[in-house]
Amino acid sequence: MGSWQRSSYSGGMDNQECVEVSRNDGVIRLRESDEPGVVIRTTPSNLAALIRAVKVKEVQVSAWQKSTYSADTAGNECVEVGATGDAVAIRESDEPGVVLTTTPGSLRALIRSLKARGAAAG
Repeated sequence: MGSWQRSSYSGGMDNQECVEVSRNDGVIRLRESDEPGVVIRTTPSNLAALIRAVKVKEVQVSAWQKSTYSADTAGNECVEVGATGDAVAIRESDEPGVVLTTTPGSLRALIRSLKARGAAAG
């Protein structure tokens, strides 16, 4: 696996609010520095499309759905998912302007991986 690089746009004085990126064998991996075990995988072309869309604010979702597994104690601790053409958009309800897009297949692979880790830990 390639080495992790931190985004020059990440904030935080304690270096715990950083987006890290790694590339290996044509796969881009993204993670947050404070949760290095949670990795999202995508392709360079999908990441480039996301960056272009974010720059021009083109991510259009007709309806957001809240996850039934989100802790909704104050109404703002929810993961929301929406469809954007042939992609899936994901955001946190308390940060609606920050949207991650990925393919349905990549999202399914991430969910399977997280479920497998949970089963192995349990």
